[in-house]
Amino acid sequence: MKDVIRCATNFEEIRSPNFSHFIDEYGVHTDYDQLSGVSYIPLHFLREVYLNDKALFFRLVKEFGLRGYQVITSNHSLFYNSIVPFDKSDGKIRNLQANLSGERSWRSLVLPPSIQTFLSDSHIDSNQFFDGLIVDNLFKVFPETDESILTALSNIGVVISEGENSYKFKEETNLSSSTVEEKCVRISDLFDPNHHHMIINAFKNNGIETTDDITSEKLRVVFKTKGMGKKKIAFVQETLQANYLLKTAELQENETKHIKVFPEIILHSFQIRKVFADNAQVELKCTENGQINDFDLTFLHLVKTSKKYKELKKRIERDINSYLKWANGHSEPSLDANHVREIVLKLGLSNNLLNAIDHFNDEQHQEFLEELSYEFSISLDKRVDAVQSEIIERISQKKNWVAIEDIMKIHPKSTLQEIGDKIGITRERVRQIKVNICSLKCELAKDYRIEQFLCWSCFESNQPLIFIDELDNRLIGLLQDIKSQLIIQPKNKHQTPFIILNQEKETLREVNNWVNKFQNENELNINSLWELFKKFIGVRPEQALRKQLLNKILKTYQYNYVFPGHAYKKLTKARVVYHIYFNKFGNDFSISDLPLLTLNQEYKSITGNNLFESGPKRNPEDLVNYMLIRVAAHTPGILYVGGGRYEDDPSEKINDCFFAKVKLFTQESLQKFESIKINKIYSHFQSYLTQVGVDSPTELYFVLKKHLSKFFSFAEGNELNIWSLNADRISNEKILSHLLENNGNRMAESDITEKLGWTRTSIEQTAIASSNLSYGKGEVYYQHLSIPAKIREFVSREISVQAKAHPHYVLVRPIQQKLKNDWELLAEIPHIEILTNLDMFANLIKAIDNDWKGYSQALYKNDQINVSTILHDHFKDESFDKDQYVSFFSDLGYSPVTIKLELNKLVFDNTIAKVGPDRLMFTELLNISHEEQLQIDKYLLNMFDSTTRYISLKREIFNGTILPKIFNLTWTRELLFYFASKSESVKPLRWPQGTNTTSLINPMIIVKRDDSINSLLDLVKYCMENFTGNRAVTSVRNYLKNKDILIGKTNNGTLPEILSPIFSVDDDNVVHLKKQEAKR
Repeated sequence: MKDVIRCATNFEEIRSPNFSHFIDEYGVHTDYDQLSGVSYIPLHFLREVYLNDKALFFRLVKEFGLRGYQVITSNHSLFYNSIVPFDKSDGKIRNLQANLSGERSWRSLVLPPSIQTFLSDSHIDSNQFFDGLIVDNLFKVFPETDESILTALSNIGVVISEGENSYKFKEETNLSSSTVEEKCVRISDLFDPNHHHMIINAFKNNGIETTDDITSEKLRVVFKTKGMGKKKIAFVQETLQANYLLKTAELQENETKHIKVFPEIILHSFQIRKVFADNAQVELKCTENGQINDFDLTFLHLVKTSKKYKELKKRIERDINSYLKWANGHSEPSLDANHVREIVLKLGLSNNLLNAIDHFNDEQHQEFLEELSYEFSISLDKRVDAVQSEIIERISQKKNWVAIEDIMKIHPKSTLQEIGDKIGITRERVRQIKVNICSLKCELAKDYRIEQFLCWSCFESNQPLIFIDELDNRLIGLLQDIKSQLIIQPKNKHQTPFIILNQEKETLREVNNWVNKFQNENELNINSLWELFKKFIGVRPEQALRKQLLNKILKTYQYNYVFPGHAYKKLTKARVVYHIYFNKFGNDFSISDLPLLTLNQEYKSITGNNLFESGPKRNPEDLVNYMLIRVAAHTPGILYVGGGRYEDDPSEKINDCFFAKVKLFTQESLQKFESIKINKIYSHFQSYLTQVGVDSPTELYFVLKKHLSKFFSFAEGNELNIWSLNADRISNEKILSHLLENNGNRMAESDITEKLGWTRTSIEQTAIASSNLSYGKGEVYYQHLSIPAKIREFVSREISVQAKAHPHYVLVRPIQQKLKNDWELLAEIPHIEILTNLDMFANLIKAIDNDWKGYSQALYKNDQINVSTILHDHFKDESFDKDQYVSFFSDLGYSPVTIKLELNKLVFDNTIAKVGPDRLMFTELLNISHEEQLQIDKYLLNMFDSTTRYISLKREIFNGTILPKIFNLTWTRELLFYFASKSESVKPLRWPQGTNTTSLINPMIIVKRDDSINSLLDLVKYCMENFTGNRAVTSVRNYLKNKDILIGKTNNGTLPEILSPIFSVDDDNVVHLKKQEAKR
């Protein structure tokens, strides 16, 4: 085979960061040759590495050489050719083998610079990397080294294996200089020439070229050399000791009895535990007094005389002493051996320690259990005490920290600015201190394993889910301060009452699903709630937990409307009324079954408000019935059967086949007659209807109306009839209008009910839906029947007068006002409301002349009329003031809101232009010649200089005399800004369409036409790129005001909403660019 890498079959299992990166990043796969038992990696994968990551490529080449993997290719220039292959068959191979119980990592050794660099760049974190390295290849890949490296590696448990005859240095034996094969090492190899040039020169200047030249006398002279301070001397001593070239009292460890402890268990500092874990330091030796040897901390690479080293060593010895003091009073481990594995998994121990546990001897295992017992003897309360004590101790050493912490506890809602004002420092400094205090609390909570031991304390009692107020207040406060992941946080970050102590994915997913349902769903099924939480009861009393659970969920998620079995966050007034009836009577009731006084009391007990307002305009019974009719139309299981009566909907008992038969029967009947009475249908299907519980034609009518309204039209006149869907039948409106016409155009609601048999609700709905009928104060009256001839003549004449000016539309209010002033016609008016109600008067015009249609202010015949047409006809070719515009449309009956919105729309659509302060004109009248526009463009460009990117016309003083005359208008900033929009040289900047700018004044900013800034929002982003000041809302707002962008009224505490697409403001009123904008 050619262009492949010949490697061992376990290539993918080797603990090598280089190989892992190679496999994961480049999707490497191997081809297995069953005949030879060798795997092959296609060389194109390595070529891809060469093109993308040369550093990784050369590390891989070295490691292939070290492990005896052969690169088979025609180009040998980049690879090792004379290496010993991993499967050499003609002789034994000397391999390196890592002892799992090794106490120290390679970082504690002084290695040749080339090897040191290779191991560091490869991120080697475990001695198991050395497994399988071929000794002979080690010297070929790193020719500058010799066999002294094997001695150094043996000190960390990496030994040589040679076939069946392997030898290793026992970890129990401390090698003295007499038992270690002494090699002559050059001083330049012992120390890195790039970093320790001065130390090498100190040795050479005193006659020491190799380690064989070292004597005590010469060494003392070296240490007295100028420039050799305490740090350098300590470094030299440690280097010589590590390579067994210096005998000191520290090496005579057999003279003092030592204890080995596991720092990852008993040390109460997360960072220190992590340092031991990262350097594969599973055990640590200490004396019976808890003292540790400086030599055992050399892996930290800290100078022994430094403050940091002394504090770290002091912290380690303090925690070891606490453990030893406890251990003297406890002879046996107090933990159940069956729980050890569960406990270990919750402590977050490193993989090195977890792997070493399986290889512990009896003494190590006993020590391990004792330390676990010690750690779990410290209660959660004591841990919280320790955290709070350290917080007080450490923040008391910092200026203002204690004061800020006290204010945050007493007044948690205080803003940064308020805290800063009380203490006398800036809000930014308050923010920094607040962040630092929070970081300190998080660090100490990790140090003392607060979350892990909270989980364990509830694990024993089988309570994977608890309520937050079941915990001690101090612990709750600490968990909230560190934003603990144990507190359930739903997607919208709403507060929850739950703490999850079981971090398994399935449990987390299940609880989060509940919480999000509670957050997002309006209805809560109380009866099924307990089934969700039953599994988490643990040792707690069931009845008390049920009550606590319900109260917590109702209060936290704001279920305001509680009924037996169900609770709701929001309910309409009609729905609350329905639930009151339903919980008493089910779906079978009449509104008279519950006295209105009782109904109002129950409604008030649920909502806190009265059902009926004082002085109701409608009958209370009608109001209740109307609400229930609306609910019944959209609620399964309930059917309105008329007369304020409701029943269980029998539709569930009726099969679809019945409705199909009724549909066919009705269609056949309607081919012969224009309508069919419900009695006829009931008689035809009576035997079946009696079986399913439909006892009357009326009930059948409402059942069919609910299910067949898509196919037929239902009318509740004197008789319950069914019509074809598009039949030309007499509508309810015409029936009611005819009745009113024959009874003086006005009738009481009760009289109509008596004559037509309609419900009050049907009467009201028919009247409200009609353009000819009006309803009020229990009466219905017909507006336009019997209009006197003089009124008809007057209205027709006024329409003709208006038609001369605008034949396509008529303005209603002027005709109404003229009628009011005509005393002779006032006596002829059929209803006095016509003079006060613009809608009624518009309907009067429509009744006199059916060609007119539209809204009350302006009626039209064919095409709908718009405001701009009316405005143009009134002001013609003249400019007009804003006050004139408002006054004109107010006189026509338009509301102030409509007037304002229409004006904004006309300006935005460029139909009207502002030509002066509050002065307006139609843009079609502002057409100018090309030469005049060029003259204006030149004037605008002259405002810019080499350093100016934008101009605010609001701040400019300009000379209108050199600008062309436009319709005899005086040149204003507004007029100039309008013509900037027509320019080919500049462009005006506006706020984006749809934004609310009612409180701001247009800053009238222009930029050059080829500028990349296209809107005022773009300009704000440009300005903020150069903003280096305080990002408080006030500072940002003032900055934009000074830049002439924000002009007008703005709330002192907020930024205008128009800036929301690019800015967000946090709880401390700090302004942030939104992420997508910040990236841009």
